[in-house]
Amino acid sequence: ERGYMTDEEFAEIERDAEEAWEKYEASRAEDDEDECMLTGGIGSMSH
Repeated sequence: ERGYMTDEEFAEIERDAEEAWEKYEASRAEDDEDECMLTGGIGSMSH
């Protein structure tokens, strides 16, 4: 059992984390756009 990671292993984990974060940010941005469209649509219908 090794108690440390090689530089390559660490870099790989860091890359994966960055990709996961970018996907998370992108999906949140899409959700925000959907909500704006929904509330905007409802608001314009009620007038």
